[in-house]
Amino acid sequence: VGKHCEDGVCTVTAGPKDMVVGFANLGILHVTKKKVFETLEARMTDACVRGYNPGLLVHPDLAYLQAEGGGDRQLTDREKEIIRQAALQQTKEMDLSVVRLMFTAFLPDSTGSFTRRLEPVVSDAIYDSKAPNASNLKIVRMDRTAGCVTGGEEIYLLCDKVQKDDIQIRFYEEEENGGIWEGFGDFSPTDVHRQFAIVFKTPKYKDVNITKPA
Repeated sequence: VGKHCEDGVCTVTAGPKDMVVGFANLGILHVTKKKVFETLEARMTDACVRGYNPGLLVHPDLAYLQAEGGGDRQLTDREKEIIRQAALQQTKEMDLSVVRLMFTAFLPDSTGSFTRRLEPVVSDAIYDSKAPNASNLKIVRMDRTAGCVTGGEEIYLLCDKVQKDDIQIRFYEEEENGGIWEGFGDFSPTDVHRQFAIVFKTPKYKDVNITKPA
């Protein structure tokens, strides 16, 4: 949302001095889970009617991208049903905590109309700062910082908010030859307490016959 934006699409004109365009104070409109389906269906329908790339896959059976200057068209009942099913499927799979911006440039044709569409460019992922899986992981405190090389010792780790089913605890050591040794803490989702504490067991070190701390 922002200046020159309507229904999630911002349209600006580049030039005449240079071809650089800035999007000041651009915001991302959050869609609630209840409205994801109708939003996707409307966006897909509009894309198929107007024949442009909406930044998401509608369905491989729909060849809706039109030639330059093709204009709007009418959708068949079959196309409408395909769009509906595609929107339903993507509603189930879509991660609402991350979004990408798609930029598409249009060049003027011989009549001055902007019908010559260039290949779209997609931005890096933009994460919702309030989502647990978007925060920078940080160890706040541990009840011990050393242990036995044979592993298997239980450690309590306090951390920032994490996703219990999408988190690993990685131990690693950079070797002089450029290699890296790594091992992972042993725990299950039930060992993650309220997303802020993890109880895990240490991994076995690569050399159990060391004579001094590694």
